Amino acid sequence: MKVYKQVAVALVMAALSFSAMADESKSKKNEVPAKFYFLGNVGLYLGVIDETVNDFISAAADKKIERLYINSQGGDAHFGIIFGHWVYDNQIEVEVPSLCMSACANYVFTAAKTKIIRPSALVIWHGSAEQWTIREMNKKYEDYLALSLAGKASTEQIAYLDSDKLRYEGSNQLLSEQRQFFKKINVNEYITRLGHEPVFYKRVWVATVGVMNKMNIQNISAPEGYGNIDYLKKHHPDRIDRLVSFGLNSEDEVAKLD
Repeated sequence: MKVYKQVAVALVMAALSFSAMADESKSKKNEVPAKFYFLGNVGLYLGVIDETVNDFISAAADKKIERLYINSQGGDAHFGIIFGHWVYDNQIEVEVPSLCMSACANYVFTAAKTKIIRPSALVIWHGSAEQWTIREMNKKYEDYLALSLAGKASTEQIAYLDSDKLRYEGSNQLLSEQRQFFKKINVNEYITRLGHEPVFYKRVWVATVGVMNKMNIQNISAPEGYGNIDYLKKHHPDRIDRLVSFGLNSEDEVAKLD
């Protein structure tokens, strides 16, 4: 029965995963619609992370799910955090057959009891609620708000406060959710900003197992050399110019690999 389930899972993922490897630069309207399935104690989630996460969690409530197979290009951070809490609270093993990117990497992968990266698969990061671009926008809003409260804001600055109010409030709410989440799972959220600070590489990034361990992302099973340049050249030559790879240097410090 165990072998049957493994074969069934493999067949489902093989049939569906091609769409999950869509180019990471695709716009939101082209994201793969989310689908999910259950096979015994295994859950399968394919596609964008959105409100479908709530449906998945509800459907899983009467099942004893132990492992989650996920292929996702990411999606909504709020629902990613909800998904991550479910994974962490239920001590779920997460397996990535092809791609786990953005909200999937930030919140689902990091929260897993055990993380399994299959041969040629990628876990890709590209930012979070803590990234510097969002911090700068929030600082601008707060600076203008201080001027407004002091009666010194210009007409343009007041108009900006009106137009940016919902974004600012939503950003702060999401930041609070994210900070609570990473505190709970005891992972260094800097993994989600590694390619932005201190150097802004303007590309998405991958990290070797050593780097992930350094960020306290533990219990990772991955192919030999995962995340290094040779791995990317071998399995993803078409993506090599769009990915930054981070590893550990001779002094055990996180560094960009060339």
